Amino acid sequence: MKKFKLTLKWRFTLLTLVIMILTSAILVVSINYDIKKTMPGLTDLIIDIYSFENNETYGIIIPNYMTDNNVVIIDNAIGETVSNIYTTSIITFCFITILGCLTTYFVVNKALKPVIDLNHNIKEINEDNLTCTLNVKGPHDEIQELAISFNKMLAKLENAFASQKRFNSSVAHELKTPLAVIKTNIDVLKSNEETNIEEYKTTIEVVEKSVLKMNGIIETLLDIIRQENEPLNDRVNVSVILEDVVEDLNVIASKSGISIEVNIEEIEDEMVGNEILLYRALYNIIENAIKYNKPLGTVTISCVKEQENIYIKISDTGEGIAVEEYENIFKPFYRCQGTNLSSNSGIGLGLSLTQSAIKMHGGEITVNSIINQGTEFLIILPIVV
Repeated sequence: MKKFKLTLKWRFTLLTLVIMILTSAILVVSINYDIKKTMPGLTDLIIDIYSFENNETYGIIIPNYMTDNNVVIIDNAIGETVSNIYTTSIITFCFITILGCLTTYFVVNKALKPVIDLNHNIKEINEDNLTCTLNVKGPHDEIQELAISFNKMLAKLENAFASQKRFNSSVAHELKTPLAVIKTNIDVLKSNEETNIEEYKTTIEVVEKSVLKMNGIIETLLDIIRQENEPLNDRVNVSVILEDVVEDLNVIASKSGISIEVNIEEIEDEMVGNEILLYRALYNIIENAIKYNKPLGTVTISCVKEQENIYIKISDTGEGIAVEEYENIFKPFYRCQGTNLSSNSGIGLGLSLTQSAIKMHGGEITVNSIINQGTEFLIILPIVV
């Protein structure tokens, strides 16, 4: 048996009807009670006025005796009037109740029509047609604001689904490439009947290199998952972490002929966060500044505290990044044309992990670059005590 469902339209109608009945009933009862209480006194007053008239000429009251028949006539007339008032009030009460019920139903039905249409349109939206948006035409009211908010949510969902699809596609591509290399080398090895030891060694080296690359991809993906669940309950000093990163990367910079210029302000204030995540985020940015710099280039690092924020600037003298690629460089597996693609190391997840870690700490990271002059990353971290 199907369960009865009281719709919102009927709930509004019944609620309004109950309020209308209660107010009308109180009004009718109060009027009739007042009439019932007042009419006997009014009857006596009429009789008294009729029985005595004021003689203005002589200044005396001359009694004008009323017959019993006249008293009965007046009493009946007043009683009939009261009865008519009772009847009329009851009929008016019923009429107003019925009319109010019907009016409320149609008014509520018209008022809720946009909600009904909105519900119908929402039911037609699924993961395959998230690009469909709700109609926002009509008066500028709460329904229109709801439709606009829902459209914004759809846009975010569409972007999230698209990002997830691109991410899955990129993962598949990154894993497929080393597998294809392994398969090709093995096929070549199998097809050659006169394979010597050196060819076996070469094939093993290629396979080992491809396996290490796949292992790196998998480890990085696991880092993404682990990073989302990392607690932010450490007391960390950003300037100390930054100094540790610079010290660890000095060796790599020296081998590449890159000089590192450091201007780190000693910040005594500690912030609540995760030391490992911040270290990894800063490490990725500075490592990229070294890796993609020009020969004998320079990496400049500064860290200052202004009010309740810590500002970290990391700039290099590399090839630079095009303006249209500013947002893309933080997407997983994205590699700038002519930069990341020229290097076999890295899979394009470093900046994505860095941005995620910075945002987890309530901060933001921005990039500014000039082609053939260099790139500057600005990291802003709030000091949360």
